[in-house]
Amino acid sequence: MISYQGVAVAVGILIGAWGSTNNVTTTINIHEAKQGDLIWKYDYVAQGSVGSSPENLVNALMRNASRKFPYNEKK
Repeated sequence: MISYQGVAVAVGILIGAWGSTNNVTTTINIHEAKQGDLIWKYDYVAQGSVGSSPENLVNALMRNASRKFPYNEKK
């Protein structure tokens, strides 16, 4: 099995490239059911480097989305 983290470290050591190794891009669109009008759109890009994991990127995505989601308080 190939370790992508190990490959990223090897590339960084060999050629000095320490850029982003993990990326996640998401777009979430919420539309009103009957009319189809766009209610909320969310775009997000998260990047990780050597040592980052998919779980960390997903957690960053969900934290950011939950802060920006347009909640309505029921009264």
